[in-house]
Amino acid sequence: MARMRVLLLIIFVITFKITGAQTELTFDRPGITDLYAIVPNNAFQAEIGYDYFNLHNEQDELPSLTLRKSFGKRFELRYVYDYALYSPSLIRSYERNDILVHGIGTKVNLWQEGKQMPGISIIATAKGAAKKVLLNERYYGTDIFLVVQKAFGRFEYTNNTGVLIENFGTSTRYMFGNCISYDITERKAVFAEQYSFFTPNEGDADEFGLIGGFTYQLGSRYQLDTSGGIMDFDDSYWFAGVGLSVYLGELN
Repeated sequence: MARMRVLLLIIFVITFKITGAQTELTFDRPGITDLYAIVPNNAFQAEIGYDYFNLHNEQDELPSLTLRKSFGKRFELRYVYDYALYSPSLIRSYERNDILVHGIGTKVNLWQEGKQMPGISIIATAKGAAKKVLLNERYYGTDIFLVVQKAFGRFEYTNNTGVLIENFGTSTRYMFGNCISYDITERKAVFAEQYSFFTPNEGDADEFGLIGGFTYQLGSRYQLDTSGGIMDFDDSYWFAGVGLSVYLGELN
């Protein structure tokens, strides 16, 4: 039923009438690190994904959806469905307890990328579970990330550094992500990224992952992607996924 709801939402999104001028694409899919750029031209954007996870011989499948709407050149609002951040512990907890995490947040551009200076943005997301979890408590959380990005010819480096505060401060984790992408052509690109979750709480295990993938732009509005990676070197945690991102323009 939950996956049917997200499928219906995806169909609802992509059947909007698309308007507005063609523009350069700035999708955050795939991978865990987000780009610093916001959606251009005060427009809407949808990023749809479907990932298959193998978590120590337990299989899970998670559809995901991100909706983004920009206001001006430096600010956007975003809605995220199935917000797991490629963390094995989060994914296993969500699936075992039948949790669907929704997030509402914003991305604010603090500094435009230039010849010498990187582009800098901050992303803040408030999230909550759709169902009750362990100990009969509801799940709430806030994530805050600083994004730094700089292009070097066809190469581009992106860093995400942030904190994940869950259940009103009862659990705090830190995430560091580093991504290097390479533009093969104007439409094709490959990327590799490394990310880490650290927890100061005694007894919580740290998590380290590697992700790689390929993106292909179809025209000026669509991007296909495929990705996969290892989510924890200590266990048999890996995933593979595909996605479609659509620049929707101004929706009428």
